[in-house]
This record gives sequence, C-alpha cells and structure tokens, in this order.
Amino acid sequence: MKKSLLVLLLSCTLILIFVTPALGTPAKNTEAPNWAALYAYQNEELDHPRKDHPYMFGYADGSFRPDALLTRAETATIMARAKGKNDKAEVTAQFYDLPVDHWANANVAVLSREGILTGYLDGSFLPDKHISRAEFVAIACRLASKSPGFVNNGYADVAGHWAAGYIYTAQGEGWLADFAGTNFNPDKAITRGEAVQILNRALGRDKMTFVTKVADFTDVLSTHPLYDAIMRAASEMR
Repeated sequence: MKKSLLVLLLSCTLILIFVTPALGTPAKNTEAPNWAALYAYQNEELDHPRKDHPYMFGYADGSFRPDALLTRAETATIMARAKGKNDKAEVTAQFYDLPVDHWANANVAVLSREGILTGYLDGSFLPDKHISRAEFVAIACRLASKSPGFVNNGYADVAGHWAAGYIYTAQGEGWLADFAGTNFNPDKAITRGEAVQILNRALGRDKMTFVTKVADFTDVLSTHPLYDAIMRAASEMR
C-alpha cells in the first residue's frame, strides 16, 4: 500500500514539473502590425497624454484621406490630443445636441472648460458639422494662447469677418504660409491635410524631430506634397 502511494506521489510530481512551465509560458505573438490596430489606437484613452504624441491618425484601410473634411467633433478630439489633455475626466452634457455618451463629449468638455472650444448661441455644438477654416484657426489660436491680431497682411475676404483677428494672428505667425492668394475663404470647410499644415506650425511640430515615424499611408506616399506635414502630425515628435 505504501509503495503504491509512493509511486502515485512520484507520478504527480513529474506531471507538475513538465506541465506547469508549458501552462505558464504565453504563446508567442506572431501577428504582424496591422492598420486596424493603428486605427483602434486613436480611440484609446491615454492616462498621461503628451503634446509630442501623434494627434492625427489614419483609417483602418491604411489611408489618411488628406482631402476629407473635418467635423467639429473630430476637431475637438484632435485638439485635445494636441493639447496633451486627458479625456478620462468625468463630464456632463454641456450642449443639448452632445449627450454624455457621445464619443467626443469628453474631449469637447476638456477644451470647453478652458475656453478653447465653444458652441453656438442656441446651446448647440453641432458635432457632425464640417468645421470651417475660420473656426479651426480660431481654435488653434486659443490652443496656442495667441490673442486676436489687428494687421491684415493681404487677404481680401477677411476684413469684417468674426474670426478676422484670429486669422490675422495665424497669418502673422506664419501658420498660413500654405494658403497663398488674395483670398483665405474663411467659411470654406477645412480638410484634414489643411488642418495639419496649420496645427503643426501652431504647435511648433514643424521644427521638431521624429522619435518614431509612422509607416507611410497608402494615399500619402513620400512624393505627396503634404507628406512631411502629415507624417509630423501622425508620428511621435520631440
């Protein structure tokens, strides 16, 4: 009986020795990086966001879509990332058309509290409305703590516009260097490509160096005129 018990104990010991390491060793991840994972990253809530993190991301199909128009909700998210703001703060609905569970509500709330982003007089935010060049420039000025200016350096269609002062400031700071011509078209909806040109300069990212450069987007190769600007917006900089 004792001999049988000893044999049983010895057998159990050998099983634990050989099986336990196999159970405790995680399977090796052989999956290659994919664009879906990169796209998912843009929706992560960072505990410690930093201004040198990417503030623009591509889409699940690997594209950036520089000619696509930005909405006000998307702009709030971009600006919050650019500001290095934490979007985990507990928030309440501040605009009647932006419920608490809206995907951009936390970012809107963070910027709204600091006076960087505002809604409309009727209490709406219009999150899905395409944002105009004038609105984007005004938000960029507030984000960079720049006051409205008074000197028009050449745009013929800006004088008297509600955002004229902000446009003058952006122009004087050199943020609008890519918007040549006599007209700025302030009420025209801004594209993703135009947005990074302005915001990179407002944040000083045009003078930073790359830490980790994102892979080329399928529709923005190295020969694209906005390649450098988009890479700076989508990569980690310092």
